[in-house]
Amino acid sequence: MMTRLDSLSARLRAADPERWRAVMIAPAETQEALAALHLWTFEVAQIPWSVAEPTLAAMRLQWHRDRLSELAAGEPAPRHELFEPLAPRLKDGSASLDLFLNHLAARERDLDPTPPQDLDELRLYLEDTGGAPFRLAARMLAPGLAPEVEAAAGEAGFAKGAARWIAALPHLAARGRVAAPNAGEAARILRGESTPEVLLVARGLAEEALTRLEAARRVKPGAALPAFLPAVTAEAALRTAARPGFDPFREALGPSEFRSRLLNLRAVLFGRW
Repeated sequence: MMTRLDSLSARLRAADPERWRAVMIAPAETQEALAALHLWTFEVAQIPWSVAEPTLAAMRLQWHRDRLSELAAGEPAPRHELFEPLAPRLKDGSASLDLFLNHLAARERDLDPTPPQDLDELRLYLEDTGGAPFRLAARMLAPGLAPEVEAAAGEAGFAKGAARWIAALPHLAARGRVAAPNAGEAARILRGESTPEVLLVARGLAEEALTRLEAARRVKPGAALPAFLPAVTAEAALRTAARPGFDPFREALGPSEFRSRLLNLRAVLFGRW
């Protein structure tokens, strides 16, 4: 008979193999909540793109905000495969409601077709979409987590989010979105071509993310290691993106699935990601 963890694991493996591998090496008592967290993150990320009417998408995001706030206040969990495992973590504070709400606010930003005003707005978006879930995972794995470890998890998540954002630029353009601030000629981007301004933003972001990643790696994660593992492939992608002449509209980012598995195995064996 399939357990809830079996169901969550199967869904996560199909949606995000990197995060699934991280969950599988986590302590058994944390796996269900971690899988639910990662699937929740995946689910809310799809809402702005899967719901055609922005008002309805905003209502769905608000529904998530309401349910999470109720769980943090100690109200019974709804019969929901993701919220039931998260409920005890929200109630005891090991999963911060503020981090969940920041993530939802950033996903609401995806409903707005205008690009970020500047790099600071883009950074905040990546901290809330990429960094917040990593920080939540670290807190779930290690109650009483040292502040520097949680901060390092956030930096690792930022780096992973930056790599994914750069890789997504052509896909966002295909959806009619100019995602970069100060991007130059919008019509050119929407035709699937880069501009010098977009390349400058992508390269600068990759370099900044690499610096953040290197700083995060100087912190020993201890019991929170599985929270960091989804970022093991970020360095290779970011180094490619920081290379002079790289164009995300012409080249793919990231290592192969085989390389990703090797990096995860090395991290698990040596306790370093």
